[in-house]
Amino acid sequence: MRTSYPILASGVKPKMHFSPSALVFLSLPFGQALMFAQWSPLITAAWYFPLLAPLLVLVKPQTALPIALNRLTWRGILLALAVLAISLAVYPEWPLRWVQMIGEYQQVIPAMMLPLGPFLLLAVLFPRDPRARLLLFMSVLPLRAEYDLVPLFLVPSSKRQMVVLVALSLWNPAQFLFAAAGYPWSQGINSYHFYALCMLLYSNRATVRSTWENVRRAAGRSGGFGLAGDKAMKAAYRFLENPRPARQTLRFDRD
Repeated sequence: MRTSYPILASGVKPKMHFSPSALVFLSLPFGQALMFAQWSPLITAAWYFPLLAPLLVLVKPQTALPIALNRLTWRGILLALAVLAISLAVYPEWPLRWVQMIGEYQQVIPAMMLPLGPFLLLAVLFPRDPRARLLLFMSVLPLRAEYDLVPLFLVPSSKRQMVVLVALSLWNPAQFLFAAAGYPWSQGINSYHFYALCMLLYSNRATVRSTWENVRRAAGRSGGFGLAGDKAMKAAYRFLENPRPARQTLRFDRD
C-alpha cells in the first residue's frame, strides 16, 4: 500500500506545482487510511489516473465504484477484465469467499443516516457535474469508517473550500454534537458528506437559483407554501440572488 501515496501525490501535484488538492494529506481520513493501510488513497488517485479505476473495483467495490463510474475508459475496463480472468484461473473460489465475507462487513450508508442523510440526495440536481455524481454515489454506497472518505476531498472546487473541509475533518463539530445528543459516533460520518454538499451547492449556485425560481413559480400556481414557508423562501432567494463574491475557482483534475 505504500506505493499508493506517491501515486496520489503525483496526481494532485502535477509537474511538482502546488495544488490545493494536496491538502488532502493533512486530513483526518487520510491519516487514518495511512495508519490502517487502507486502499482509499490509491482509489482517490484513480481520479487522476483513470486506468486504475475499474481495476480497483475488483479490490474494494464499495469505495472504488464512485470513482470508476466517473472515470471509465475502455483500456481500464479491459485491464480489469484481464486481471479478473487471471485471478479466476489462479484461485477460482475467491468470489465465493468474497461473498461470505460480506456478511461480516460492518457498514453505514450515509444517505440513510438521519438527520443529515436525506439532504445528500440533493446532489442529483447536478447530473453533469462529476463531483456531484461522486458525492451522490458515495452517499448511497456503504462505507465502514472515516478512512473510506478520502475520495470525498475531490469535491471542493477552490482552495478555500479545500482548507475548510480539511479543517472540519480535524475538528468536526457536527460529529461531537451528534455524540452529545446520544447518537452513535458513526452517525456523524455523513457530516463530511454534508459539508461537501454545502460546497457543491455554493459552487453551483446559479443552478440552485434557477431551480429555486422554478419551485417558486410552481408554488405560486398551486397557492404557495403558507405564510411562514413563503417568508423562508423569500429570505433564501434573496441570499441566493446576492451571494458573497466568490474567488475564481481552481480545477483540480488533470486535462
